[in-house]
Amino acid sequence: MKLHKSLEEKGIFVFYETWADENAISTHVNTEHYQTYRKNIETIIDTMDVYHLDNMES
Repeated sequence: MKLHKSLEEKGIFVFYETWADENAISTHVNTEHYQTYRKNIETIIDTMDVYHLDNMES
């Protein structure tokens, strides 16, 4: 996982993660620690957009 900060807009951060497949993502988001994380950030973030991307270099 890599954390990026916008150079143009204050307060914009992006986590970039690489996963083996959709099953790995699904397994992760259903863990107790991830659910706790999501609950804990509800009051400090405005939006959480998730994009599933295809690596065009492969």
